[in-house]
Amino acid sequence: MGEVFNLAYMDNKHILIHNATELITSFRHHTGFKHEFASWIIRKSAATLEKLYYGEYGGGGFKDFMFDSEGQAIVYPRLRDLYVRDSSDDKGEFTTDKSIVPFPVLQRLSVYSGCVFKDDTLFRGPNNALVSLDIGLHRGFVDIFRKYKVFSQGAYPSILHINAALDDRHSLTISADEFAEAAFGLVLPTTQSVTINGGIPFHRIVSIIPTCPHLENIQILHLARAMLNLLEILDIFKYFPHVTDFGCCFRGSGPELAAIQDKLIPSHLVMDPESLHVRSIFLDVLSSPEAQSCDAILLSGGLDTSIAAEAMLRLTANKETAQLRKAITVTVDPANERAWPTEKGGLFTQIPEDVDYGTRIAQKLGLEHHILRPTLDELLNGKMMELCVRVLRTFEGMELRNAVVIATALGHAKRIGCRRICTGDGADELFAGYSFMHGMDDAKLKESTEKMARTMRFCAFSLAKELGVEVWSPYLAPSIIEYAVSERGNTRLVKIGEFEGAMHGKLVLRKAFPEVVSAARKKAAIEYGSGSTVLGALAELLFTDDVFAVEAQDALLKYDVVVRSKEHLAYFRTFRRVVLEDKQMLTTMPPRYQDKAKGVCCPDCKFQLRENGATNYSAKILAASTALYLTGRMIYLLYFAPLSKIPGSWINKLTLLQIKFNAVLGRLGDKCEDDYYKYGDIYVTGPNAVTICDPADCRTVLGTHRFAKSEMYKLIVLIDDTMFTTRSAELTHVRRRQVGPAFTHGYVTAMEPTILECGIHSMRRKWDGMIDSSASNEAVVPYSQHFSLVSFDIIGALGYGQRFNSLKENSGKIVDW
Repeated sequence: MGEVFNLAYMDNKHILIHNATELITSFRHHTGFKHEFASWIIRKSAATLEKLYYGEYGGGGFKDFMFDSEGQAIVYPRLRDLYVRDSSDDKGEFTTDKSIVPFPVLQRLSVYSGCVFKDDTLFRGPNNALVSLDIGLHRGFVDIFRKYKVFSQGAYPSILHINAALDDRHSLTISADEFAEAAFGLVLPTTQSVTINGGIPFHRIVSIIPTCPHLENIQILHLARAMLNLLEILDIFKYFPHVTDFGCCFRGSGPELAAIQDKLIPSHLVMDPESLHVRSIFLDVLSSPEAQSCDAILLSGGLDTSIAAEAMLRLTANKETAQLRKAITVTVDPANERAWPTEKGGLFTQIPEDVDYGTRIAQKLGLEHHILRPTLDELLNGKMMELCVRVLRTFEGMELRNAVVIATALGHAKRIGCRRICTGDGADELFAGYSFMHGMDDAKLKESTEKMARTMRFCAFSLAKELGVEVWSPYLAPSIIEYAVSERGNTRLVKIGEFEGAMHGKLVLRKAFPEVVSAARKKAAIEYGSGSTVLGALAELLFTDDVFAVEAQDALLKYDVVVRSKEHLAYFRTFRRVVLEDKQMLTTMPPRYQDKAKGVCCPDCKFQLRENGATNYSAKILAASTALYLTGRMIYLLYFAPLSKIPGSWINKLTLLQIKFNAVLGRLGDKCEDDYYKYGDIYVTGPNAVTICDPADCRTVLGTHRFAKSEMYKLIVLIDDTMFTTRSAELTHVRRRQVGPAFTHGYVTAMEPTILECGIHSMRRKWDGMIDSSASNEAVVPYSQHFSLVSFDIIGALGYGQRFNSLKENSGKIVDW
């Protein structure tokens, strides 16, 4: 028969075949015979087969040659190459005994279209010899990989080549994300070449990197059906630094493709797993229909809009047909404001930076950049300010200085035909962009972020609705908010830290998108970046003190409004004109009360913030709940609390207010003495506080670490706990053992001469010298400064072993830096 048996050329010589089956080492199933007959030959040749190609043309599948007539699994002890195209309709129905290894020496496995097994039969055994895997991924295989951890670390130590394709025939139940995860999950430490044939989006490719620790060993990477553009192709070389041969479907023009040869590939971009995870989430959001339908962006040039614009366009298949084509930046040009009187450099203490960053981003992306340069007078008294005051119903300066810039940009977007505009709202609130959040610890940051996520509101949405356009921000997408408040994402380590030599908030965004123009730009509020912050300085020039005094008094008497500054007056003028003096506008407003007791009112404009209505069930429930809680709390503190049996004023058992009141008035010592005579050595001074008067009790408390300091000491912790601020018994015990010997009687006695010499003796010599050098034998002594310098000298002598001579030289300088 020879070594190779090709069924296509054997006709029907059954006897010859039967007598020669033991000699067959290679079998290829072509057309000409039914698969039942072919499978019979394969089963008879199980002991000698080394290569098997089955099912490509003749139909059939695994069940034809994996089981004998009694349903027992067949072992192929010499099979090295297995190529199967299973065309049967049996999916995931068969299992084999775990002790059976059907292909113990298999080197090359190629399997497509169907999997009759629901266990790991095909991937069982030592697998030491397998060097090549070609597989069509679908639901059955993905489930098997997950359940049996087929490609866990240490498996297939010799594998070199991986070819994973989305099995078109059986792919309806597997998502693109699952395919990407499974395909890259096949990559093992020894892999040299990988071919992945499926439409995997670029952001899924890079997001899967952290789960594949051995990707750096890939030399050849072919993403056969992944549509990538030029920037994404360049990024592949960043993410896979050892790839020498790369293939994909290119999405772009011929010149762009040619540019790859000439463009310098930046140095390898190191991106930690957390940043890659965040990048993946954002790219998912920015590839959504909501994002891709934006036709303009309010481009302040900050980090938030830089990420949105650059990432959104990167995900667009064809830049020529992209929806996002326009960018709008608002800036006050200082050159246009030279008519105003100058003082200490003029109105502008710094040049607005939005236009510079915005221009660089727009040029990089090829956006049609609209730079609006309104004058300060137009911002302060123009139509857009009226719109902001009317829609937002406020004359608060901080809000209006920012809102008028947004309104100006949205109004222009409306005029040039834009319908959906992208903004960067929400990034600062969710990712610690504000400087006041940078000093928070994890607990406070978590609390603050969660509160902002629940309550944050942005004027852009109200203004856009009034103008008849839509706004959208990627940072307000549910997946972004979910990550920002999660245990994983809501930490200082993720949100706050150093980036390119400076401390920043929104750290993970900067690290996830380090290639954007504004990655290292410091946070600047809209009013600073655009220049509208000088509206306050302009108002100071517009109103004289006499005009301000008259109009402020008129506002108080006529409208019960307190005008706090000249800028406040400028905004109140507009508020009075478009709200208070507009009868039609007033019909749309809630009631206004002169007496705030009649409702919950805004302290500035006195309009009601909450509708009381005939029956406000929420308010009543809240009031009842509060009263019930307070009553229960009082009963507990007076009769059931641990301190309830200790003598003391009943007021002190409920609150510390009495103690604080006497402390403010300077009568705390007298009050404590009165209470001592009234209640004895131990008495209550607060819900969780007692006062002790017996010296023996004081020694007991101060002489052991078992009594913790009050929570007040938390307020004075600057960086970490010290021996003076710690409330930890363990740390106190350690510190006492370390420094305790320095405070024994013998040690203090030994220090006394040094203290006297650096202290009172040194100060006496200093003062005597000042008097002797005076012609009138008199001298003015700066005793506060001298006592401080003496303290330095004593600390230096005792703690550092040398004297600073601070008092002698009249200098607090310790060392030259």
